[in-house]
Amino acid sequence: MSTKNAITKELSDSIRHVLDRSAKVSFKCMVRLEVKQDKTENRVLAFSSCRFFILTAKVPTKIEHSFHYLEIQTVESKKPNQLCLTIDNKVYTFYSVDPESSDVDHMIIQLGTAVKSIFPQVPLELIIRRVEAVPAVRLQPMLEFNQSAEASDPGPCGNFSAQYICMCDFHGLPFREDVAWDVDTIYLSHDTKELSLLDFDHLEGRDLVPIISALCYNAWFTKFRASNVKLASEALEQVLQMMKRSVSLEELYLDNTGIKWEFAHKLSMTLIANPNSPLNSLDLSNNLIEDKGVGQLCGPLGKLHKGLSHLNLAHTGITAKGVNTLAHALSLNRSMPSNLTYLNLSDNVFKDDINVFGALLRGCTQKLEVLNLSRNVYSSKKSKEVLVPPSFKTFFSSTVALRHLNMANVRMPMEAL
Repeated sequence: MSTKNAITKELSDSIRHVLDRSAKVSFKCMVRLEVKQDKTENRVLAFSSCRFFILTAKVPTKIEHSFHYLEIQTVESKKPNQLCLTIDNKVYTFYSVDPESSDVDHMIIQLGTAVKSIFPQVPLELIIRRVEAVPAVRLQPMLEFNQSAEASDPGPCGNFSAQYICMCDFHGLPFREDVAWDVDTIYLSHDTKELSLLDFDHLEGRDLVPIISALCYNAWFTKFRASNVKLASEALEQVLQMMKRSVSLEELYLDNTGIKWEFAHKLSMTLIANPNSPLNSLDLSNNLIEDKGVGQLCGPLGKLHKGLSHLNLAHTGITAKGVNTLAHALSLNRSMPSNLTYLNLSDNVFKDDINVFGALLRGCTQKLEVLNLSRNVYSSKKSKEVLVPPSFKTFFSSTVALRHLNMANVRMPMEAL
């Protein structure tokens, strides 16, 4: 008896009844699940657009497990009748009921093509860490489908709506048609590559979570802006996940979002974990980042393969110590001196250290076009007591591309002027 015929009409009806109506099953088959070593039991695997279900093989059936495709870490099949899925570091092993059937191949293809249908422009290995079959030719239909998906039009804004639906399912949050409509219609008509959370300020904080998550594997949007939006912890966590996974986001604007140095530390860890990040613009202004936060960020900033072209740390509570640490990190990145064009360090606490210019001299002089140092007090002493270091003059003679300098409301010694 084939596995297809093993699922009786009564069992099929029971599966349809127990699954949510929104979970349209595209493929299902009877399998044997390894419950202990050398012991297997019958189960039914049912695949929908975003997740798969493990159900009991009797009527009335019930759901034993439900896993989102994004929870799958590895897919492995060393034998034609065996499928191993790693989820949350636990391996689930399935065997086809008929050893001669191609059900396992169908399941692997179902998984791979379903994920690729949602995220057509991102390599599958960035989503599911490893997909292997022996012999490898068994994966050929999936690979051909994936190549076709990459070459085809992905849909409005990089297939954002499907990705948003997927993330709503992943987080167990309701899908909002107005969000999908805004992106598919308004964003697309303006051909904008920047997703701004201000466009969704009518939503509750948790409703922002799947919107942010949808950018994890979206290849359309290159800019993310949360300016002046006070983000809840759940939303901030998804910003971190987004930066950990995205290979498309080039600009990140988190100004005046209420983040502190602890978030800067977490952000640094996510950037280190994503060597493929194309990030080149970062705005953390008007947040209490302090020297501690800047120090944490310096590691990944020094390693970004393209360096930064735009950096805004205005009103973040950093001192000359933080600037020195930052400049050292910039100097370590070979791309930074030739790429950094905008630097805003205004409204900070440099105190009695005019030597910040010496630090900047090390890190950013070749292409710097805009420098904002306004509302910084460089000296509280009388001008006669302050010695202006040579680095001050050297900096301004070295920044040959500088075209805009803002030093408004700055108290400096006369010699410097």
